[in-house]
Amino acid sequence: MENYGFIGQNIVTILPIILPLKIPFRAVYGKDLPKLIKYGTSPSPLDTIDQLLTERDVILKILKVNLHKTSVGDLVFLKIKPHRMKSLTKKENEKLNPRYFGPYLIMERIGPVAYKLQLPNHSAVHPVFHISQLRKTLRTDNRSQPIPPTLPEEQEWILIPHGIKAHRSIPQDTEILVSWKHLLEFE
Repeated sequence: MENYGFIGQNIVTILPIILPLKIPFRAVYGKDLPKLIKYGTSPSPLDTIDQLLTERDVILKILKVNLHKTSVGDLVFLKIKPHRMKSLTKKENEKLNPRYFGPYLIMERIGPVAYKLQLPNHSAVHPVFHISQLRKTLRTDNRSQPIPPTLPEEQEWILIPHGIKAHRSIPQDTEILVSWKHLLEFE
């Protein structure tokens, strides 16, 4: 194994030198980089292997095609890592946060696989993302949910009780299940 002349030197002194170098896969793992090859027409002794490899090639082809169908002006959902979500949402329990955010408008295509999104102004996340982090929305219209009849222009809920569905007693309190006018049964 080559030491590149760094024997006996402190890691702090050689770190700026070795960081720009690309460490070969073989040097790290002791073997050559595995290649993802297309499945040919040569049959395998097992039919299931033939079927799995053929399905894998079809799935990879579909994924490649679908990744590049997104264009400027489309709405996409954005998948970001949990530690970067804080500027896009304000939730207390991060474990229950959604994994996809949006939809956001694609403003510009940067290269073959990067897109610039129109994020909220308060967002601290950089607006350019790889296409693998985007999911195209299924809806073509951008309509929002209508305001319920119990929500006036001041955006305050006005709820009128309709009846009591059930009640139960717990050690220090009583809980009541109420049905409300102008709301669906499960609300």
